[in-house]
This record gives sequence, structure tokens and C-alpha cells, in this order.
Amino acid sequence: MKRIYIFFLFLILFNKANAYECQNVNTGEWVDEGNQIIRVPIDSDITEFENIFANVGDYFACKNNLPGAYIDYLEIKRLGIHLGEKLTAQGFSGGVYVNNARYIVPNFLKINVFSLVDGDWHPIDIDLFIKTPDPVGPYLVIEPGDVLMRLDLFKYSEPRAKDESFVWTFVSANRAILATGSCVINDNQLIDVDFGEVSKTAISTVGSQTRYQIEKELEYDCDDTSVNQNIKVSLSADTASFSNTAFSTTTPGLGVEMYHEGQVVAPFEGFNSNLRNGMGRDTVTFTLVKTPNPGPSDLQEGDFHANASLIISQP
Repeated sequence: MKRIYIFFLFLILFNKANAYECQNVNTGEWVDEGNQIIRVPIDSDITEFENIFANVGDYFACKNNLPGAYIDYLEIKRLGIHLGEKLTAQGFSGGVYVNNARYIVPNFLKINVFSLVDGDWHPIDIDLFIKTPDPVGPYLVIEPGDVLMRLDLFKYSEPRAKDESFVWTFVSANRAILATGSCVINDNQLIDVDFGEVSKTAISTVGSQTRYQIEKELEYDCDDTSVNQNIKVSLSADTASFSNTAFSTTTPGLGVEMYHEGQVVAPFEGFNSNLRNGMGRDTVTFTLVKTPNPGPSDLQEGDFHANASLIISQP
């Protein structure tokens, strides 16, 4: 009888330790207690006020392994939402949405994320957001690896099983410019630059010398018509592999340069302008450039496109 009792006790303890599990939904790897670094793509094209940049459910999910016997809980700890220092230093704020409720930094109370009673996998539905300063935000370059937000979480079961604490740090996976406010460029409409049919022999390695040049007017408009200040207009785009002054296209060996008043504006650089009564205007020129040393896969025939963002910030 004693041997049966010992075996039964061991079984219960074993099941308790595995009553509740979480995993990385992309790799299937179990997520144990401790720290996790999560790299998330960041878009420079943010809007005024709140911008959701990630949902935790795209990275992690949890499951109750013993439904009916246990109820599993996940909470964000008190003071468990931390905005990256680089963002807070430039006047950004932020927080999370959990179950349609909004919580800003700092959270003075713990936040229940979910209570699991069934045996299904449940994505951890937490939206992470940053809020921009206004009317014109500071110029802020986010580098790969910069901290965007950190969450301190706690999971447990009732009846009490194994408790675990998580520290999940969300960092930028790419380089981006974050700066915005109540001012927009060209009414937030797409600036379409169509070069039409081009001949690769007519493309220069220097944008100012190529025949393919297209001018575009930029109009700045702010909700607050009392804004009178100097601004910076910055270019956010992936740098071409063969040039520090051009941004990349989908065709290897082909890039685009942007000029303002005859000066090239490289990716993650900008030019100065100004707002008067909440409005302003500039002209920029887009040109095609090619690599000076094309390889077999460079400058292939076919359609190409490129993406970039222009951003208004404080100088």
C-alpha cells in the first residue's frame, strides 16, 4: 500500500510541473522561465498619436495541459511595462492593449492577460503601442537591437502548480526613423515616381548626371496653423548595397537618389525647411543610379520598384 501511495504522489507532482506551457509560435520552442529577446520589424511610416508596432500573439502562445483540473493565469506584473530609454528620452510614451483595455506606462496595478480553462493553444493577445509627441516630433533614428518595450510577466495555475516569471524584451529588427506629429506631407498621399522605360546604358553612377530625373513637389500641412518653426525633412529607406547615397530597388545594381536644391539626400539623412502658419513647401528630385561594377545578376531587364518614406521632424 505504501508503494502505491508513493507512485501516486510522484504522478501528481509530475503533472503539476507540466500543467501549463508556453511556446514560440514561429519555432515551436518551449518558453521557460527567464529572458527572451524578440526582434520586431519597425515601420518609419508612423502616424500621429498611437502606433501599434507588435502583437505578442505573433510570437508566443500558451496552453493548459490539464483543463478541468487547473485554471491557468498569465499577468503583466505591477510596473511591468517598460518603454525603451531611447524613446522616452525623446518624448515618446507608450503602453499596451489587453482585452480591449488600454494601459499606459507605468502600470500601477497588475494586468490579467488571460485565464485558460480549455486545452487549446491561445496566442498572447497583447498589442504594444508607442505614442508620438506633437505638434512636430524629434528626429529619432532607431537602430537594429534598440529596445522598444519590455514586459515583465508572471504565469501560475490554481490549484497552485509551477509559477514562472518572464521578461520579454522587444527590440527593433531594422533601422527606422520615428518622428511625427500633427503635420503631414502631401496630405499623407503616396508620392508616385514613375521612370517609365529606361535603358541601363543611359543610367549614370551619379544621380545628378543621369538622364532619368523626376521632380516632385512636397507640401507640408499641420493641423495647428499657429506653428511657425524650422523643421527637418528626412529620408527613411534601405540603403543600396553599392552606394551610401542611394536607396535600394528590387533590381540588384539599381538604386534611386533624392536631391534637394542640388544636394543629394542619403538614406537616414535630411534637409532643413520651415513652416509658416502651419504650412510649407519644397521640391525634390528623384534620379536613377547604377552600380559602377555590375555583376552577372545586376541590372536585369524587367519591372522594378522601391519604397521610401519622408518624415517631418524637429531639426
